[in-house]
Parts: sequence; structure tokens; C-alpha cells
Amino acid sequence: MLCIIFSNFFFGWAFQNFTISFVPIVYVFLLLLLLNSKLSSNLKILHEVGLLNIFIFYLIYNMGKLSINYFEYGLVAIRDATYVFDSLFILVSLSFFSSIEFTITKILKICFLYSFMFILFWYIKDSIIFLSPIITSPIGSQTNLFFNFSTINITCGFFAFYSYLFLDSNNKKFFYFLLFLIFSLILLPKRMIYIWYFSAFLYLIFIDKKNINFTFKLLSIFIVLYTIDLIGIFSTFKINEINFFDFFKSHLLSTIPTYEINNTDDFFVGTQSTISWRIDKWTMTISNVMATFNTFLFGLPYGVSLTDFYNTQGIQTREPHNLYITIFARTGLIGSILFLILHFKIIKILYKAYKKSLKIKNQTINKLMILFTIYALFIFGGGGISSSILSATYHSTQFYLFTGIWISIYLKILKDENFSNT
Repeated sequence: MLCIIFSNFFFGWAFQNFTISFVPIVYVFLLLLLLNSKLSSNLKILHEVGLLNIFIFYLIYNMGKLSINYFEYGLVAIRDATYVFDSLFILVSLSFFSSIEFTITKILKICFLYSFMFILFWYIKDSIIFLSPIITSPIGSQTNLFFNFSTINITCGFFAFYSYLFLDSNNKKFFYFLLFLIFSLILLPKRMIYIWYFSAFLYLIFIDKKNINFTFKLLSIFIVLYTIDLIGIFSTFKINEINFFDFFKSHLLSTIPTYEINNTDDFFVGTQSTISWRIDKWTMTISNVMATFNTFLFGLPYGVSLTDFYNTQGIQTREPHNLYITIFARTGLIGSILFLILHFKIIKILYKAYKKSLKIKNQTINKLMILFTIYALFIFGGGGISSSILSATYHSTQFYLFTGIWISIYLKILKDENFSNT
């Protein structure tokens, strides 16, 4: 379990692409873990929390659709449906954390400590990249096994919130939160990170009023730094050879259609008016799905690319950079309804677990539920809006592993309540 969570945080695309005889290693782990799980007990747990029926319908629908599409499109159809396979990780983590839920805190602590090494590797990557073998996926995409850093912004963002929630002193909380926040913004800047932080701050303020002071303190520091930066003191701190604050201003403005960025840096040429590109691909995908009544109900086949865009490696980008449009395009109206019901119930259990943790006054569980909620905000907020986030196995397996954990914790709280009442 530690290996999977650790690899999702730090290996990213390499962990997704690494295969044994064309079988991704993550699914080798899944099979081994399922064989060591008590399936009947896990299904009983899902029944007790009201997830069993919708989970089975969701699997039957998608597996049935995939079995039909596989004969026509082969392995690429399985590639398009990996997020369905990944949902089985719920059953894995239900087994492993139903009785020893605090194991996850130990795993997260190990990952937190390694994250400092991860950041160090980023700064010396040019000197060590030759040590990494190249991984080629079954459909032809390539990445470095080590040091590909595809997850560095998300990992730093996650451990920024981990620092604030789990470190001991207020000074440590604030220092490491700010440290990881800055790294998540400058090492591999993405607009989904901005959306994630914004939604997470709103959430923290909503559930805990004292976080208002924390947020204002953080904003005050950025205002002071920006004021000092205008004088030119921080001119040596740059991203892509652009002044720190000017970079973020230009990065955000480059989203707006027809807005011309004065800076001619290649980075902003690549990001200029990307919202227009996204809207165009979203519109095209929806039009293709709505073309017939059959595709409207059941979606396009697994194995059919949803876009006609190719990346710099010549590999086709198969999804339109939006989780919800991707689900609708892949599974149609029926599949979308099943997906939304299942995940609404999953998030509802997370909320109930958080509320229960307040009543039992268990600080560790309470912090875990807050951290899981913040990660869910990334999946269904910033990540879901700006990318087909669950199509990346290292995100979807991580989410469903966490889902099984908070379901098992929630059930444990319920059982403890019933025991105390009797």
C-alpha cells in the first residue's frame, strides 16, 4: 500500500506507464491486493454505507460497454476505461484500513519527509536525469522512470495542506505551508493549482473560522513581498526567466481569449488563449456525443479518441481536458448519471465522517477528513474542470485508495457509536 501511494505522489506518469508484459504494474498490485482481501466483507461494508448497489451498477455498465468495444479497438479501449478499473482500489483500502485506520498517517508522514528530497531532485535534475531509464507505455508514450516530476506541483500542494494540518507548532505549520505552496506554484505552474488553492481556502474558512486569520496572514505576506518586488529587490527570483509576480499575472491573463501578452517568452505563446482551445474541444466533443440518440445515451466507444490534438511527442491527446465532459463522452447520459450518483455518495460519506469526527473529538481523524476533502476539491474542482483528471491513473488510484480509507473510518466511527450507546 505504501508503494502505491508513494509511487502515485512521486513517480506519476512513470508509475502509470510501467508495465509487465503489457500489464501496468499498478494493476498487478491491484490483483495481488484483491486476492489478499476479504471480498465478501468489503462488499458488506459498501452495503452498510449505501454504496454497494450503485457501485455494482456502475461497474456492470462500464465493464459491459468495455467488453464490446475491446473487440474492435483492443488495448486502447482498456486505456480509455482505466478510471473504471481504478475504482476497484476502494475495495483494497477497505480491507487494509478497516481496523487500523491510523496506518495512513504513518504512510503520509513518510511521503511528507521524502517530498523534501523530491524538491531537491528537481533542482539537480539536469545532473541526474541520465540515471533514469525510459519507460514506454503500451500505446507509445514515453517518460523517465525517475525524475519525470509530472506530479511535483500536486504533491507540493498536497503536502502544503498536510503541513498546516499535521505539524505541531503554529510556526512550523505556517512556514512549511508557505514553503510548499510557493514550490507548487513555481516548479510546474498550472492554472488548476490556482483553482485548487482558491477552493481549498474557501473550504477552510467555511469549516473553521480561525482559518480566516491564517488566510489574511498569508495574503498579507504576499502583498508585502509584491510591494518589495516592485522596488526590484527580488529581481533575481524568476520563473522561466520572468519576474516572479509578473509570471503569475501574465499566466492568468494569457487565459483570456484575444488578450495579447507583451512578453514574448515561449511559455506564454504556448498558453495564450488556452480557454478558447478548451472551449473549442469541449464543444466539439459534446457535438460528437449528441450526434445520435445512441451516443447520447451510451456515449462514444472506449477506444475512440475524443479530440484530434497531438502533443509535442506526436501522441494524441485522447480527452478534452475536462473530467465531466470526458465522462459524458465516454459513457453517455446513462453512464454520467451513474458516475455522478456514485461519487456524490462517496463525497457525502466523507462529509459525514468529518461531522462525526467533530463529535468524537478525535483530532487525527478530523485532520484526515479535512485533508481528504481538500484532495477531493482538487479532483473535482481544479483538476476536474481543467483536465480529465481521472484518466491519469496516478490520480485516480490515489483518489479511490483514499476513498476506501475514509469509508472504513466512517464505518468504524459508526460502530463505536453503536457500541457506546448499547
